[in-house]
Amino acid sequence: MLTPVAHDVVAECLQRQTGDGAPGDDADRPEASLRESVRRRLASCDDQERIACALHRLGGVDQTLTAEAMQISPQQVHRLCVPLSLGPDVSYAELTDTTPTNTAPADPTPADPTPADPTPADPTPGRAGTVRRKRPRKSLMPVIITVTLLAVVSIALLARCNGERPAFDDVDSDPGTVISADAAPIPSAGCGNPSLPTDGDTDSAEFAEPSPKPMIVSLPGFGQTADELAGIIGWPLLAEEALVIGIDPAPDESEFNTLGDPNRRDDRSEVVRMTEDAIAGECVDLARVHLVGYGPGGQLAGGIACTNAALYATVTMVSGWMMPDTCELDPPISALFVANFADPVISINGGYGPEAQSVFVDQALRRADSEPLGDVASRWAEAIDTETLPEVPYLGTDLSRDQGAGAVAESWSASTGAEVTVVINPSSSHDWYPDNFGTILEFMVAHARN
Repeated sequence: MLTPVAHDVVAECLQRQTGDGAPGDDADRPEASLRESVRRRLASCDDQERIACALHRLGGVDQTLTAEAMQISPQQVHRLCVPLSLGPDVSYAELTDTTPTNTAPADPTPADPTPADPTPADPTPGRAGTVRRKRPRKSLMPVIITVTLLAVVSIALLARCNGERPAFDDVDSDPGTVISADAAPIPSAGCGNPSLPTDGDTDSAEFAEPSPKPMIVSLPGFGQTADELAGIIGWPLLAEEALVIGIDPAPDESEFNTLGDPNRRDDRSEVVRMTEDAIAGECVDLARVHLVGYGPGGQLAGGIACTNAALYATVTMVSGWMMPDTCELDPPISALFVANFADPVISINGGYGPEAQSVFVDQALRRADSEPLGDVASRWAEAIDTETLPEVPYLGTDLSRDQGAGAVAESWSASTGAEVTVVINPSSSHDWYPDNFGTILEFMVAHARN
């Protein structure tokens, strides 16, 4: 039902304007190039993108309300609006026409883009993407929202298309600040299960809603169990602050199926399934779901992130990394690569080192190739559109220095806030480096994704 409205709004915005307000050629106007860019972007959108852009970007309708009207998630609204993401310093005011081309109703009261709902949304503090409403019957909400939007927003949007546009800084899902430490928490479905009051008095106290926690999915290395890796890393120290899910290789196997061998368990699907099960059953902050892998666990983590980027905010690959040729990092997922400078098992320069055979419990297993870290980091940075790219040879040149100088860290950032960071520890073993714990926590905190 919203498609015709979206087409009307888009058609109105795609018209070229003359100085007298009539459709024509606006090539001489100072904002012409910006308007032309919007025209081209909107013209290439599909219906869903046009609806989302018309409601949220052009009309300034709240992202959550747009999601309810379209019966999709706020995150999907954000992705659909990407074609009209022109940057944090661009204002729609620069696109304003000198005279409206549409004929608005002769009403002295300006159109109000807020749906005339007698029980307006009451956002709950600290609960991004959650809107509480008083509603007569739950089953009627989609109809009420859709009819209200069609009645009010269609007029408001057409007027706004030629009038003053909201600045991008005022839009709640500015793509320039999608990924940051300040991203608001997004409660998972598991947060809908209230817990008993601490005093046990259910008659006098209200049920308490649990607070969403960050979640870390941990994948162990060669010959390890998830519990063994947790003890080495220090995950138990986060018991009060985060939910840590450790996942073991298949029973009777000593490492993950990084190659995707069809004769073994599909570990990529297994990890995703267990992640989704935890999100459904526990109160998880969807803006802070992190994937961490060590050795073959790191290789598996890279492969999972490439096919499930929307599920994880960050991926950390320690002493093992991988980026398959078919990799879709949409939305962008920040990646932390951690390596030991002279690792004798998985070399930063590619391939398995001279001590690899000593950690291979099952010599007959087929394993994924180990690529040079510089190649993987550079391709990852290109996929998330960082402003600059790592120079592939840097791992073999700039790091040929005294290992006593300490760890080396370099980062490459994208306009979205997504980032690729490479940390090289001054170590000549494959063992877990003591500083990794702090390095990983700092990276995860800084790269929550809303």
